[in-house]
Amino acid sequence: MSDRGLLEQLNRITDTLSRSLANLVKNSSISKEGDEDEHGNYNTPESAARTSTSGLMLVNAQTAQLIRGIQDLMVMTRTIREKWLLTQIPDENDESQLELDYKKCSQLLEQWEKEVLG
Repeated sequence: MSDRGLLEQLNRITDTLSRSLANLVKNSSISKEGDEDEHGNYNTPESAARTSTSGLMLVNAQTAQLIRGIQDLMVMTRTIREKWLLTQIPDENDESQLELDYKKCSQLLEQWEKEVLG
């Protein structure tokens, strides 16, 4: 996957995560409806219980979406790490180039010793 593709995927995942988190926070609050009795207990009507249940289902769905987004982010991170590691492994052609550079450096060092040290 190209760098541009990885950046676009990162933007999509972060947008999804931020929307899911915002929805999770919004749906997780349960308002207290009903009348308070003399002991401080709330008598919630049946509609509030249904609202709480649907809110709980929305919270579960948003949590699952957050988990999927984080898993996608972890897969993307692994892809980036693999891509980085594979570019760090030298090819056979690169090794021969390093040997040539080593020989050239050795020759330059010997030439410097002759000129400077005499």
